[in-house]
Amino acid sequence: MEITLELALGILGSVTGVSSLILEVKRYLKDKPRIEAEIVDTPRHSYYDQEDKCVLILVIRVRVRNKGNRAITIGEARLIATHGNQSVKLSCDNVDERIEPNDLVSIELSFNHLFSFDQLLKQDAIPFELVLYHAHGEIKGLKGVSRVITKEESKQSRAAIT
Repeated sequence: MEITLELALGILGSVTGVSSLILEVKRYLKDKPRIEAEIVDTPRHSYYDQEDKCVLILVIRVRVRNKGNRAITIGEARLIATHGNQSVKLSCDNVDERIEPNDLVSIELSFNHLFSFDQLLKQDAIPFELVLYHAHGEIKGLKGVSRVITKEESKQSRAAIT
């Protein structure tokens, strides 16, 4: 078999094409979002109405770092709070926080839910799990505990505000 110029150019083109494809795949996999997140603070405020119901307002501050080479946008956050034997799922869908590559952003998320006063006092603290959603997937595994404040503490905090 004789190696002609056309065959040599064809082999060279195949080798360079395959190696270029491998490099592009590696670059694409390296460019995917690499995100780290941590819960920074979980202050908790409760306000009571006349029927002795408690509107739980939970504000969570999250620090998110984008270690990737593409910008990402956090579009939604969901909170799963364990209350007694049941789980309460809350959503915060007005996040819309864009995080540039190699940037660190602090995001404040607000969740609220209506409990009866008796339900709320059955626990000293409410454990929760937070999930952040972005265009390329989700960030799971963010866990925390929120302290239950008493009715008197809630009245004092309301009086201080007004």
